[in-house]
Amino acid sequence: GQTYKGAMPPFGHLGDAELAAVLSHIRGAWSNKSAPVQAELIARERKAITRTTPFSGGDELKAVVAKTP
Repeated sequence: GQTYKGAMPPFGHLGDAELAAVLSHIRGAWSNKSAPVQAELIARERKAITRTTPFSGGDELKAVVAKTP
């Protein structure tokens, strides 16, 4: 219920393999047994994303989540 006035910084400084490793670590930190995130997935998603500005949150973020299978 708390509002924060800040934006998450982009992760452009991390390579695909580095970002995949971070995501895999976060996912596994809560005993998730899914396979590690592959660098190829990160590369594919980066090519598909056209966003150049941070998410403003709220309805914009909900719309992205709704599209996620």
